[in-house]
Amino acid sequence: LAEVVMTSVEFPAMMPIEDEAMVTEFFALTLDNMAEYSINQQLISALLAEVIIVKPVEGKADAVLEELKARKTYLIDTAAFYPDQEVSAAATVVGSAGDYVYLICHSEAATAEEALLAAING
Repeated sequence: LAEVVMTSVEFPAMMPIEDEAMVTEFFALTLDNMAEYSINQQLISALLAEVIIVKPVEGKADAVLEELKARKTYLIDTAAFYPDQEVSAAATVVGSAGDYVYLICHSEAATAEEALLAAING
């Protein structure tokens, strides 16, 4: 699903985040709430782009959604320094569909979200 998002619009070079300490400390996500997850972030710090897709543990979708909303607030209030970053942060979408909860940070996040929803909903 992350690949669907990252090929739907032009993302910068992205890297997967697999280190559990990064997931919990930098992204402030609770591992016990997630059955599966995919986190991708821009390689170059001057840019701002993230794709987080989580399949929550049963009963934890709301908790994951709240964590992703908090991540969006962090992106807007703290992470965005440059004008292009501010545009990406402001366009960030957070939502849920099917068995998934997601955050897409990109200037064209709404378009990327449409591609994700099409992939999830078939």
